[in-house]
Amino acid sequence: HAGLTNADIVFDYYIGSGLDRFVALYYGKDDSRVGSMRSGRYVDIPLTQMYQGIIGIISAWKPELDKILGTLGGRVVNTEHCNDQFKAICDDGPNTETSVFGNTSEMTAYYASKDYATNDKPNLDGMAFATIPPAGGVPATQFTMHFGKNINQQWIYDPTTKKYMHWIDEVDGSGNSRMIPLVDRNNNEQLTTSNVITIFSKLSVLNGDTDSIHEYEIQNAKGRALICRDGMVYDVFYKSGWDTPIQFFDADGNPFQLQPGNTWIHLTGVYSNVTEEPAGTWMVRLGIP
Repeated sequence: HAGLTNADIVFDYYIGSGLDRFVALYYGKDDSRVGSMRSGRYVDIPLTQMYQGIIGIISAWKPELDKILGTLGGRVVNTEHCNDQFKAICDDGPNTETSVFGNTSEMTAYYASKDYATNDKPNLDGMAFATIPPAGGVPATQFTMHFGKNINQQWIYDPTTKKYMHWIDEVDGSGNSRMIPLVDRNNNEQLTTSNVITIFSKLSVLNGDTDSIHEYEIQNAKGRALICRDGMVYDVFYKSGWDTPIQFFDADGNPFQLQPGNTWIHLTGVYSNVTEEPAGTWMVRLGIP
C-alpha cells in the first residue's frame, strides 16, 4: 500500500471470500501516490456522501459502477482522468492490477475545473477530540479485525508514541502465516493510528454464495461501535446522517472524544463476534447472517 500515512481516516470493509479493502479519506493533507487503486463498491457511495468527498476508483462491476456513477456523478474520478492537464489517477507503467495510483491534489484540481464543482471545503464537524482519555475504558493493548483466513488487521499499542502499530498476515509458499508490519511504500515506515474503531452495521450479501456484492447500511443509521485509544477499548455507539460525518457517543449520549490524530475504521456486520483472550487482547470476527 502507498500513501495511507497521510490519510485522516481509513475505512476498511469486507468485499467477499474473506477479503477486505481500504478507502482512504484525505482532508488535511494530500499525497501524490495513493494506491494501488482498485474497483469501487456499493459502500463507497454512502461514505463519499457522508464526507462530501470525491472518490477515485479504477472501475467497478457494471451494476455497481452504474449505481456509483448514477448517484455520485461528477464526484467520481477514474483512469480516464489521466492526461496532459491532470494526472489524477494514472498507471505507473506496468499496466497491471496493482500499478494504478492516485494523486489527491490532482484529483481535487480535476474536480475543481468542472462547472458543477462545489469548491468550498466541506464542513466535517461532528467528531470530538481530547488528549486525555475518557473514563470507562478497559485495557486493549492488542486489537484484531478478522475478516477471513489469513486476513487479519492487527493493531498493537505502543505506549511511547500513544499509537497503535499496524500488522497484517504474510503467507509463505507452504501456507504458513505470520504477522508482519504493514508498511507505507512511500516512506517505508510502519502504519500507525491514534484511534482504531469498529462499527457494527447491518451487512447483507446480495449475490448469495458468490459472496462478492455487499451492502452496508451505514448511512442515516445508529448502532454499536468499539473504540480503541490510549491502550483502552470503549463500547460506545455511532450515529450517522446522509451528508454528515459519523459521530460517536458514550452510553449517556455525550460525544465520545477520540485521541487527536488519524483514525482507522473497520466496518463489520452486527452478527460479528467480539472476544477478549487473554486479558487486553481483543478480536472481532466478521459475522454474516
